[in-house]
Amino acid sequence: DDASLSVAWSKPNGDAADSGDVTTSAYDTDSVVSTYAVTDITKSDGGDYTCTISFANGADIVRTSYVAVSYLTDLDAQYYSPTALSVLFEGTDEPTVVWSIDGTEYDSATDTAYTPSISSAWEDNSLTFQLAVDMSEIAEGSAAKTILATVTSGDYSYTTTTQLYKREITVSLDAETTMTEAPFELSCAATGEDNTAFAISWYIDDVLIDDSSETATVTDAAVDGNSYQREASLTITSNTSPLYNGIIKCEAVWTDLPDLSASTSTDLNAVGASMDEYSFSNSDDEGIMTCIVWDNDAPSSVTWTKEGSDDAIEAADGSIEIASSSDDATHTYTLKYVEMTFGKQGTYTCSVEYHDGTTADLTTYLQLLSAKFSPSNPYFVHDGAVTFSCIYSGMNDPSAVTWYTGASADDSNVITSGDGKYTIETGDFQTSTSTKTSVISLASVSVDDSGNYTCKWTTDDFSPMATLELNIRYLEMDGDATVYSLDGSISLTCDYNGIDEGTIAWYYGTTQLSDDDSAVTIASTTPDTNEKQYTLVITDVNPEDNAGSYSCVLTFDDTDEMTDSADIVIRTATVIDTSGSELSDIIVSDGELSAKCKLEADAVPSDVKWYQDGTEIDFDSSDDLIMNTNTQQLDNSYQYFSNITIKNFESSGEGAYTCEFVYADGNDATADVNVIYAQVEPADDCVFVDSLTETSTTLSCTYSGTSAATAVTFTLPDASTVDGTLGSHDGTSQDGEYTFSDLTSEDDGSYTCTFTLSGEQTVSAVTRLTARSAAITTSADSLSPELIVRASITLTCTVADGAKSITWYKDDAEFTDYTEVDREDDGDDLVSEIYFTIADDSAGTYKCTAAQYDDYCPTSQSFDSDDVTLTIIAAEAITNPADATVLEGVDHTFSCVFPDPFGDSVSREIVWSFNGETMLSNGEYYNDDEELVIDGTFSTDDSAASTLTTSLTISGVTSEAAGTYMCTIKWGTIFIRSDEATLTVRGITTGPSVTNAVDGQDVVLTCITSGDTAAEITFHQTDDGSDSAVGSVSTSDDSADGNSVVITTGEVTLSAVDSSSAGSYYCKATWSGDSVMSDGAYLTILKMETDSMDTMGWGVKGNLASVKCVFGALLLKNAEGDAYEDASGEEVYAETSVNWQYQDDNGDWQDASGDGYDVQTTQISTSGLGTSPLKVGPLSDDYNGLNVRCQITYSADTDNNFGGGVITSDSMTVMMASVTSFTVNSDTIITGDTITLTCVATGDSEPDFTFYTMGDEFDSSKYTYVSGPTVTETDDNTFQALYVTTTTQATIPTSGQPAYCQADYGAASGTDEMSQTIISYYNCEDTEITVLGEDPGVTISYTDDDEAGTRTATVSCPANTTDTRYSITDSDSAAESATCDRTTGSYSPSFLATCSEVTKFTGHYIQQKWSFGAYTDRVLCGDGAYGEYTVDVMKTKLTTEEDTCGPYTKIYCLTQGTCTLNEDDTECSWISSTSQLVVTVWVDFNEVLWDRNDRNDMVAKTNGGNVFLWNCDNTYSDEERRRKRALQDDFSSLLNPVSSWNETETYDEIDVEMTVVEDDRSNILSTITILMTAGAVLSMTVLVAAVLLIRKKRRSVTLLDVSDSESETSEQC
Repeated sequence: DDASLSVAWSKPNGDAADSGDVTTSAYDTDSVVSTYAVTDITKSDGGDYTCTISFANGADIVRTSYVAVSYLTDLDAQYYSPTALSVLFEGTDEPTVVWSIDGTEYDSATDTAYTPSISSAWEDNSLTFQLAVDMSEIAEGSAAKTILATVTSGDYSYTTTTQLYKREITVSLDAETTMTEAPFELSCAATGEDNTAFAISWYIDDVLIDDSSETATVTDAAVDGNSYQREASLTITSNTSPLYNGIIKCEAVWTDLPDLSASTSTDLNAVGASMDEYSFSNSDDEGIMTCIVWDNDAPSSVTWTKEGSDDAIEAADGSIEIASSSDDATHTYTLKYVEMTFGKQGTYTCSVEYHDGTTADLTTYLQLLSAKFSPSNPYFVHDGAVTFSCIYSGMNDPSAVTWYTGASADDSNVITSGDGKYTIETGDFQTSTSTKTSVISLASVSVDDSGNYTCKWTTDDFSPMATLELNIRYLEMDGDATVYSLDGSISLTCDYNGIDEGTIAWYYGTTQLSDDDSAVTIASTTPDTNEKQYTLVITDVNPEDNAGSYSCVLTFDDTDEMTDSADIVIRTATVIDTSGSELSDIIVSDGELSAKCKLEADAVPSDVKWYQDGTEIDFDSSDDLIMNTNTQQLDNSYQYFSNITIKNFESSGEGAYTCEFVYADGNDATADVNVIYAQVEPADDCVFVDSLTETSTTLSCTYSGTSAATAVTFTLPDASTVDGTLGSHDGTSQDGEYTFSDLTSEDDGSYTCTFTLSGEQTVSAVTRLTARSAAITTSADSLSPELIVRASITLTCTVADGAKSITWYKDDAEFTDYTEVDREDDGDDLVSEIYFTIADDSAGTYKCTAAQYDDYCPTSQSFDSDDVTLTIIAAEAITNPADATVLEGVDHTFSCVFPDPFGDSVSREIVWSFNGETMLSNGEYYNDDEELVIDGTFSTDDSAASTLTTSLTISGVTSEAAGTYMCTIKWGTIFIRSDEATLTVRGITTGPSVTNAVDGQDVVLTCITSGDTAAEITFHQTDDGSDSAVGSVSTSDDSADGNSVVITTGEVTLSAVDSSSAGSYYCKATWSGDSVMSDGAYLTILKMETDSMDTMGWGVKGNLASVKCVFGALLLKNAEGDAYEDASGEEVYAETSVNWQYQDDNGDWQDASGDGYDVQTTQISTSGLGTSPLKVGPLSDDYNGLNVRCQITYSADTDNNFGGGVITSDSMTVMMASVTSFTVNSDTIITGDTITLTCVATGDSEPDFTFYTMGDEFDSSKYTYVSGPTVTETDDNTFQALYVTTTTQATIPTSGQPAYCQADYGAASGTDEMSQTIISYYNCEDTEITVLGEDPGVTISYTDDDEAGTRTATVSCPANTTDTRYSITDSDSAAESATCDRTTGSYSPSFLATCSEVTKFTGHYIQQKWSFGAYTDRVLCGDGAYGEYTVDVMKTKLTTEEDTCGPYTKIYCLTQGTCTLNEDDTECSWISSTSQLVVTVWVDFNEVLWDRNDRNDMVAKTNGGNVFLWNCDNTYSDEERRRKRALQDDFSSLLNPVSSWNETETYDEIDVEMTVVEDDRSNILSTITILMTAGAVLSMTVLVAAVLLIRKKRRSVTLLDVSDSESETSEQC
């Protein structure tokens, strides 16, 4: 019956429920209903939802509801040959699955095509079940399989089913395919139950390819001799476009399930290129050629060339543009001449090099042939004149030109010249520019002439055409160029004629206007066909911001634009008030008229005038008439003000007033205002109403004026308006009233009385209404309370909206015997609250009186509250309840009699209490644990006059019902309490408690009784079937203390409990043969759950091994396993600590802590079992076989009757799973060998073996798969895997390639792997070697050294003959022998040297040059030579054998007689341009020489090395020499021959600069010394001559030593 309870809900995660989801009903008599609506359920919303009801006395009722959430995805209705099926479960409880095939539960022995699995562990409330399908295990043509998944979660099961068909592609397409030429064929095949029930189709990028295709053919047919399969083909017959560059799909579709299919696809890379045979220039005089290439990869290069030149065409700014673009696999290349000319005509080649190195050449012929218009297209006409030209460009004079209307050469639209509308004039062909022009003119032009016009030129080769779009349009703004705005707005209109509709834009200056502005309105209408009218309206304009140029601009999609404009002049006049707001009326109520007229304009007016009712006011006629003006210049305009004042204003002055601003241009600005004479007075400025005694009042006001008012209204304090009652107008005045009904303090405030005149003008006055009342209340909720002496009462007096003071009165005398109650802020209200205690003389009549006044209404007003009448009554019970002693289990009744002074006139309430706490209204009482303690019922008897009897009957008294009882009666705040009565009960107050004990510990059971004497106590176990007493009971009691209630305590001890001790126990208490039994209490034993623990824990080497202890952790309360709950209703778990130990080498147990041991957090399952995992590792050999165990220490929990204890598990063994060996069967592996890899691993179960070199597989570029892995179990927990592969590529360049054997023990355990470097060597037998250069027929032999791993190749030359000899020509890259090493797979050097024929030498020559420079003008051995130096003489010197001149004493072989001089070839010559003498001497060897060095030795220089041609032994000419020429005749006088003979064959020029001095200085000085003895004068003369001689003999001489060279011209030298 506690109406103040509260309800709270909590979610499974402990969070409070959102208040918006909870609905709790109001308290109704004895019940409350609370509903929690959980919406948008997710997988995490399952679990225990808790409702907690809390009472004001601190007691709670807690109820829990378990909600299971589940969601299962459905399998598709059908599957075609899937690799796996999967279903996802999401929900609260971890699920299980059962798979069924064709109605039979899955059996691994028979259903070999299927393998169930779980994708991952139960996590995040999600689990995915999978059923792998091996379609190869299902026979071809099999009927559909029905697969059913039944998923169970908690108490619920869900199913999903599918049909599985063996329908699949049997011949697939490669993932990627390349087509370079047509025809090109693709094939595929499919199988199903019946090959007549499906068909195969082909698609390119999902577009069907069928028999209608012009570039491909398709087939689809059943396979002969097979009723299940069909095969299909696609033959692409043409590769002239990129049509087939895309995804080619072969798809099989069955008739019974057309929405499902089996398919295979390939990414077809169609490779090709194309270009038009001819290309032409366009109307822009551009010559454009386009080359299209299709390929997944762009070409490596594309070049353009023109016939007649091999040079690639390059881009050039402003003249040649070369561009390319790619759209997926289509690549477009263009060559454009910006200005096409006749010289650029010709055949062009587009050369394409594909990324694979293949090429394609495509040609096109570019021709200058075009037609274009002037002016260019499109042509816009705005002024009515239309003339345009069509210009032909081409090599040949066209035979004709034809004009058409429209965009095509349609003969029905031919234009005829001279028909009155069109005139066509065509000029002559201009050979200089290769152009011809045709001009067309239109007469009587209108917008209907808009449209396309086409000209076509006729030539023998091609007929170029061009089309021009002609658009004729007109736009004009209405009105003059200058527009005056005098009304504060702008209105403009633009008229348009044209066949195309444009987009209008209005501009103020350069700013575009938008009708998003509320002052701007932009609209358009269509008056007639091809007409449009556009309007612009702007309101609230002023000259400062809005005057200026306005234009309408019409734009079109074809880029045309039209515009027209006007200038706006703005002048606005308004009558304004002091704030600047515009006035339409002025009401004069104070006898003086003041008006202000404001002008905004472009200039100051020439004059200003005022008018009343059309008559100009003469301000000079009276001192009461005043006018003044003032001006303000703004940035763009002027503000001009005219102010007037009319004093002593009377009603005769009413009327229409006009201000006029005068301008010379006649565009004057005016403003009007209506002036009214009126006054209003209220009947009373202040009205006071006592709203407690008066419920209505009337407010009145009077209007004075010449015209009658049409209405009167009153504005209330809340700003709302109500209609008043309007009286009649007597010619000068009129009354108005408003009457209130139901008047309250809410009506307090200022009221405005407003009269409305005939012109809607208003005039008003204000009156103040004060409404107050004093409201009195009592704490007894009654103005006639009846209270008992010593009670108290509170009186409260409230004046809404406040008052100046409150005074209290009792029986009309001021009352002051009270306590004033302090209150919080009461806002605008005035509140007086008093408190006093009821005494014998407190009876009487009470009231409060308030007074109110303020500055606006200073007269004080008083007002009283209602009366409160107080009555006094006595308070005591007539009969009190009596003490009693009862036996537990019997019924007992208490009774109580009260005075009843009110009978049924006053509502009463009777309350019974137990131990000072109120019992429920139904007679029940619950303890703090929400357990029923007293099962009572109430009864009331009010049949006797002025008394009332109430009784409490307790059914089945329990020991907890012992205590004191009292009854209370209430009449509102008046109450009477009885004396307390004591109930003594004989019974068991505390029976054995639910107990949880640790296996092996002692348990003590306790039983406590209460009564007037000590009880005999025994204990019993109900589960043993005998109900005999258990154990020896020790008892004690406190009877010696003299207490009225004797407490007896009995205890029994159960020693070393185990699983057999579990069961229900109770105690029995006996008094003089009468017995009482307690409820049963269950004993639960917490122990190691060995059935859930493994004896071994496996882990992968390098990873962790895991073992676990499983033990009881949840305290239970019964044999059904229900959880024990604490006082708050929460399940109780034992507080435990876990200590893991390992067994050392001595067999002693040590704490498992530190590195290598990771004790995981203990997890408690929903079933109440604790799991403590231990992870050991990373595992190595040291841990293999290690024994571990755990100890669980339970902490005592006396609050929940749990004594704690320790249990120890059996030992568990840590085992390491690892790869123990990984070997290769050969030490030396040559490319091409087949090798076997052997991998051995240990583990709890067979691991998945994987052999790989990169990623997850063997490198296919270096190995070819043969077989494996083949796995056998060689011993308990030992597995061997064999993998066979063939090497295809040497790995020695990278020092071998690591291979790995990985043993995968599952996702939860991990993997271990071992590597082995496989070194495969090159096979030199596969390596070829060739000779470098021409092969004259050499012989190559090979020698193998298997131990060193080398192969040596040796070359042998052909045998020598008499005329031919051979020698091996070595070089850096070639030698007589080359060796291939298996570590490199290549020969060093890379080539064998070839055999070359040895050159035979039968003779040779030497050559010497002298360069004389500018030091002689003499010709030696040439035309113009004379004397000793003619050609004949010089040759004779060269061929005559003598001691001085010629070569006989200078060339070695001539001196030895091993050669002879070849006189025919020996010669000399003169190079006049450089003054060079060239001497060439040839010799013939007596024997053939085969060695170049021998040849060079034969012509080596001896005896000084210079061939002299002067001072010869013989005389070679009889010419007489004159003395003056002697120096020139002597070759030594020209120069001392310094020559360099070079016998090498290499032709080199060596320029040598040197100064040659014929004689040394000592000889010259000796000569000078002798001559000086002849005399001083002669000596000086000789000295000068000698110096001159020395100077003359210093010459710059260039020697060019050239050997083995041909004769050279002077220019070459």
